[in-house]
This record gives sequence, structure tokens and C-alpha cells, in this order.
Amino acid sequence: MHGILSTLHDLRPVQGTVTAVIGYWNVGWSGAVGRAQGVVYVRNARLLTDAVNQVLERASAAGGAVYVDAYAAFGSDDSTTTDLLTDDGDHPNDRGHDALARAVVSAVRAAGR
Repeated sequence: MHGILSTLHDLRPVQGTVTAVIGYWNVGWSGAVGRAQGVVYVRNARLLTDAVNQVLERASAAGGAVYVDAYAAFGSDDSTTTDLLTDDGDHPNDRGHDALARAVVSAVRAAGR
């Protein structure tokens, strides 16, 4: 991650770009599909997602990138994510992509870029 962000940072002055790193709403299945796996799965997926997102957020800050909190964009209540995902419980549908796009724009603006 450091190498990727470093390369993007080097290109930024030339290209005038902003690098945004989008965290995970869930590293595993989410919504109804995730809940169908049971409470232990949901709890462990949440813990792992939090840990991964913390690493991504720290790496983003260190690399001069804007971190985008996808978990917040999808809502902290796991039941709301079902409406933002395809039937596989993993990938965003059109509404999910819209939520992520709005989160990116909001994070970039909040960072003053």
C-alpha cells in the first residue's frame, strides 16, 4: 500500500489528482446474506472489517490520501446494507455505488481538495 500511495503521490503534482482510498463496508458477506451465516460470522466479520479499515485509514494518512469510510456510507446498521448490495451479499448494486460515490465526494471536499 505504501508503494502504491507513494507512486500516486509522485504523480499528483503533475496530474493534479486526489488519491482516495475506500475502506470496506464489510470484508465478508453483508446484509441478509451475512446474517444468514450466523451471529458469530457477523461479529467476526465486523471485527475484521474494523481492523482492516484502521490499517487502510492509517496508510491513507501516511501516504497523503483521503480515506473514505465505506462502513459509514453503507450505514452502521447491517440490515440497511441489503438494499445497497447485489444478491451475493458482497458487491454493491447501483444504489451501493451511488452511496460510495457520494462518500468519496464528501470525503474529498471535507479534506479541502
